[in-house]
Formats: sequence, structure tokens, C-alpha cells
Amino acid sequence: MSKDKLEQFINENRTSLDTEIPSLHLWDAIDKKVNARPKKNLVAGRMAAGVMAFILMASFYWYNSTTTPQNINQAPPNTAIAESTPEFLEMTEYYSRKINESKGRLAALNHHDPDVYRDLKQMELTYDTLKMEWNKNPHKSDERLVNAMVKNYRDRYQLLQRVLYGIEQHSRKSHAQPAIFRQY
Repeated sequence: MSKDKLEQFINENRTSLDTEIPSLHLWDAIDKKVNARPKKNLVAGRMAAGVMAFILMASFYWYNSTTTPQNINQAPPNTAIAESTPEFLEMTEYYSRKINESKGRLAALNHHDPDVYRDLKQMELTYDTLKMEWNKNPHKSDERLVNAMVKNYRDRYQLLQRVLYGIEQHSRKSHAQPAIFRQY
């Protein structure tokens, strides 16, 4: 039957087709089932949304705590250090800028190796210790401490550069080999 014939049949026989009336119990049962599902789905949906919001907030907090400059512990060098060694200020500013740029590149590559950030954190704590030792020094002229602080900056920067280089090499290798030769 085509649509027009079906429509014509329904119109001609409407009175004979509309004789049956479902019981009220049937409509109650249907209504309970229809209204029960959204409540279950609504609760499950709210729970899933809450879990996702928690995960997003936790990952945002973790990402910011490991990559943002405010948590780097690279406070501007002590002005007394810069006064006793003018090159110190220039070097620390240079390495601070380079370290922040490297961390930004790592974040852009979506690289979140906890070992790298743990090592950086340890190096920052070592720097803070060196700085405290320099402040305790009564002569304020210990070049070994100043050199160790500069070396600490340089080591942090070199660590980040090695990690970035490794990521770039891995990326080049995986893109350069034909699919038939790639190792999985």
C-alpha cells in the first residue's frame, strides 16, 4: 500500500479502528516507566558531570602547579648578589626567560613527565639553598656560590633542552618512517 492508500483506508475505517480504549492501569504503567527513566539518567548524568568537573579541576590545578611561572621559585635574584656580581643579574634573567620558554614549549607539546618536573623542582630547591647560603655569608663575595647558582640555572635550562630535543627526535622518527617499518 502506498501512503495515499493507507491514509485513505484509515480515514474510511476510523470508527472501526477507534473502538478499543486502553485501560487506565496501562497508561499508569507507561507513565511510571517513562518518568522513571529520566530520573535515573538524570542522577547518573549529574554524577558523571560532577566527576568530569572534578577531573578537569584537578588536571587544571596539576597543570598550573607544574608549569606556571608563579610556582617556579625563581624569585628575582637578591639585589645584593647583583650588586656584588653585575653579570649575575643578566645571566639569571637570561636563563629564567629561557627556562620559562622551554616549559611553555613542553606544555604546548602536551608533555607532562612527572620525573622532569620533579627534577626541576629539586634543582629549584638546591638554588634556594645556595641563595640562603649566600645570604648567610658575611663577606658577600663568595664567587663559588654565585657560580653554583648560575650553573643551577644553566643545568635546569639544559635539562629542558634535552627533553625537548628527545621529544622532537621521537616525533621526527615516527613521522619519517614508512608505516610498514614503524615499530609498535
